[in-house]
Amino acid sequence: MVLSKPLPYDCNRHIIMHMEPNLRILLSLRCPSLQAADKSVPLKCQELEFKENETTIDENGFKVRIHIHMANENQIDERVEHFNGSGGLNCDIDMVGRRDWLKLRDLYPGDVQLEPFQEGFQVTDHPIFGDHQPFLQLTLKDQDQELVIERVKYTKTLIEAYHYINSLFFGGRSEPIRVKHLQMSVNILRLPEFVKFHSKEVDTRIITANGFEKLKEIMNASSFPLNFCGIGPIANDWSTFDHPVFRSAHHVLVRNKRHDNAELFLRLLELRNGNITVQSLLSGIMLQTIIDNWKMTQRKVGTTLTFEYIHTRKVEAILNQILGQRRYRENENGDLIIPLYQDKELRISSGDTHEELAKGSNFWDDFNNFLKLEVIDVDSE
Repeated sequence: MVLSKPLPYDCNRHIIMHMEPNLRILLSLRCPSLQAADKSVPLKCQELEFKENETTIDENGFKVRIHIHMANENQIDERVEHFNGSGGLNCDIDMVGRRDWLKLRDLYPGDVQLEPFQEGFQVTDHPIFGDHQPFLQLTLKDQDQELVIERVKYTKTLIEAYHYINSLFFGGRSEPIRVKHLQMSVNILRLPEFVKFHSKEVDTRIITANGFEKLKEIMNASSFPLNFCGIGPIANDWSTFDHPVFRSAHHVLVRNKRHDNAELFLRLLELRNGNITVQSLLSGIMLQTIIDNWKMTQRKVGTTLTFEYIHTRKVEAILNQILGQRRYRENENGDLIIPLYQDKELRISSGDTHEELAKGSNFWDDFNNFLKLEVIDVDSE
């Protein structure tokens, strides 16, 4: 049966609302008659990630880079070959081909600067010799494959081109964009004006309390408290640990920039989040301190603390130290069970993080371990 009349507006809205997000965006761009319905219905996706000049919606990534075309192929040096071979250059270039890193700091309407750039970092660059022409390049990343969609003349800056792409995806929407897991691996979030997100899982690289204030500007109030909040890598600014957005989140992830940061562990003892994950080195003495603190403060059942990316030998050494100093038993899974307080126990489990590694990466495989503490009832084991 072929419909002789177009679907009513409300029918279009209902169909669009349940579409896969990438297909929905594509149809809206190809069919102007659907754009009004698309913009009026909340856009929903499972995962949304922002990297430097790159946006990934579920499994489709859209990357804006600069491709350098040499008029004489014999003049392509290793540097240009590397730029083009890695998907393009991720910063603007000047008239003679020198990279212009400072333009990455330019702010446009709608931009949200979650964290400042580090000062004093400069790169001495060399011009590109030979007749060359830069092009703006849009690449589609679909899982493990990359496909160059389009190359156009270099008449806009890289940030302006990336802004244009994000405006097509997110601009003009009347409802917050609903995301299950929102990841922001950038200092500056490049967005059209008035964009709002709703998500209960937000992973960022925020390292200051001001970053959380900026985050709140683009988050719908119903997102809080968060189920998951990722921050870091932490250096010496601990204001993030005191911010309500972080403290109210159920599960927090802390990336540690300085692996010998003793103050980090002291701060961890003060946190009352139900589930804490830390990417950091760990010593047996510090683990003993954490166990004693949890015993004294009588942490609630279900409280967990997980350390990720620990070397295999370090896990073995820490567990052997516990075995030699505390009364324990093993459950059927090989986890250690230690009396904690009253009718509460501490379950200590370890293993690998099950992350995919590059073939032949035996060195990093040794660091692919976790050690997890969890408060449980006596009767639960």
